[in-house]
Amino acid sequence: MQSQLFAVDFILLCMSYGASALSSTIPAASGSLSGNNFTSATQSSGTDSSSFSRSRRKRFISQNDMLAILDYHNKVRGKVFPPAANMEYMVWDDTLAKTSEDWAHACLWEHGPSHLLRFLGQNLSVRTGR
Repeated sequence: MQSQLFAVDFILLCMSYGASALSSTIPAASGSLSGNNFTSATQSSGTDSSSFSRSRRKRFISQNDMLAILDYHNKVRGKVFPPAANMEYMVWDDTLAKTSEDWAHACLWEHGPSHLLRFLGQNLSVRTGR
């Protein structure tokens, strides 16, 4: 269970830094997800705080990244035990992605609008330290 949580956390991290990190860091994932399906991520090698820009650039998830993330997520979900009798595949929803992005930009530490919670769940998570 803990390894599955790590995998989900790692995927979310890859989404924020560019999914190319997924194929180079997880050996099991690199076999199932080819490296040419990911956008390249430019990362600063310096750790000096002055090297970080004050403004954040707009990030996006490319079509190839969406497919890679969904394929990997569905593959992991398919390995549950006991196996699900009717495991539905997760698919990308552009409307939901846009609504989620708008909600995230509002910077409110609470669940989103109740009309969204009728058909889906939301998780809030914070980590500090290790």
